[in-house]
Amino acid sequence: MKEISYKGKSYKSLTDLAIEMKTSPANLSYRLKKYGGFEIKKEKKIKDHLGNAFETEKKMCEFYQISYKTYNARKRYGWDLKKILTTKTRHYIYKND
Repeated sequence: MKEISYKGKSYKSLTDLAIEMKTSPANLSYRLKKYGGFEIKKEKKIKDHLGNAFETEKKMCEFYQISYKTYNARKRYGWDLKKILTTKTRHYIYKND
């Protein structure tokens, strides 16, 4: 989840900020797109099965030495996180004729 900071105060969601400003979330979203004006901080860190935190899924894949494409494919197939990260990828050896 993203944290929104506005005038030194933090909000958990755009809706919370809209309530504080006494406007609708749709109106606030429109004003945000048109005028900008406050920071949205990304606080969520990606955690592996051991609890190690990573800034992105790609950095976690680099740490475990698997490609991001392989990670996403395994995720789509419904693998659990431990299996995704610890199962080695196949490496083919080609013989020269």
